[in-house]
Amino acid sequence: MKTIFVQEMVPSYRIPFFTGLAAAPGIDLTVISGDVRGNEGFGVVSPAQCDFRWITLPLRIVGRRGARLVLIDSLLSTIRAERPDVVITTGGKSFVQNHALIAARRLQRFRLYSFQHATEYCTAIRLRRTFEWLLFRWWLYPNCDGVILYTENERRALVARGLDPRRLFYANNTIDTAEITQVQRQLSRTGIDAVLGDLGIDRRPSIVYIGRLVAGKGVEALLPLFEAVRLRVPEAQLIVIGDGPLGPALRRETAGSKRVVIAGPIYDERRIACIMSVCRFVFIPDYAGLGVNHAFAYGKPFVTFASPRHGPEISYLVPGENGLELDRGQTAANTDQMVRLLTDDVSWGEMSAAAQRTAERLPMSAMVANVARAIQPAVGPA
Repeated sequence: MKTIFVQEMVPSYRIPFFTGLAAAPGIDLTVISGDVRGNEGFGVVSPAQCDFRWITLPLRIVGRRGARLVLIDSLLSTIRAERPDVVITTGGKSFVQNHALIAARRLQRFRLYSFQHATEYCTAIRLRRTFEWLLFRWWLYPNCDGVILYTENERRALVARGLDPRRLFYANNTIDTAEITQVQRQLSRTGIDAVLGDLGIDRRPSIVYIGRLVAGKGVEALLPLFEAVRLRVPEAQLIVIGDGPLGPALRRETAGSKRVVIAGPIYDERRIACIMSVCRFVFIPDYAGLGVNHAFAYGKPFVTFASPRHGPEISYLVPGENGLELDRGQTAANTDQMVRLLTDDVSWGEMSAAAQRTAERLPMSAMVANVARAIQPAVGPA
């Protein structure tokens, strides 16, 4: 089954998924993406480094984040030349070529699946969300052969709104947890100390931020809350792993601080594992996505603020069990909870064990199997 997966850009964390899908029985995979340049905080990966077929085409982005249009040059002609049985597309509303793909699908050239979030459809409480729901319900959903949602919770929510469960699937979006487990087993005390020393990180109870340094992630909340915590836990350390447009300003703001380490972009999982060896919990204030999975894969509690902007992966968080969901208006209570994770070994250990159990339920092999199963030809009428 010749399958094309269209994605605006391919971040480094998506490579294990494509590698697994390409190896799935009966699937002949080609990935088509834009040739992305610029600093968005994602790891850069070359098609030559991958074990699957990957075509890159020029990418044009018009507008700004939240109000932009995305075009991949020559996409339709490239797909036509490939003669696929199945096309899986991503990109949501900003990817205007999805409408052209729908038109091509109507000509019965291939089966079309949308791989996407659905968090904005679950509660239509604002005018924009109402519009997005109508666009999905009456255009995208009926004109695709199926919709593959990031999480099982999203599928349940859409089924509850009356959509046909036979045309809704879920991936349970994740990262390569098996790789992280293997890397952790290979670590040595000497190797860890060498990496920590190279990065200027001390062996002390640490809060770790890992993710892109972009607007919307709540990066501006890191330092004020950390300073409140450090008044009660002077030995605490904040480690920031990531890159993006807000990186230079954060470096200037923390220049000279002995308790804040801006580690920069790190995509080598072995180095990340060394840092996580001193981590008590991962804190991403807002717009959390696969950072939830990353924390859990290391058996670390995940901490964030309650927010409607989180990605669907936030459904993996069970507040009080494998992490914390803070209230922005309760600074004292938030500080108390974070201090407890830094100082109370019993509660921290229980929460860490729960985080590890959550990760074990979300392996990459399951995500690959879920998507492969979703795109199999339907038996009987849809």
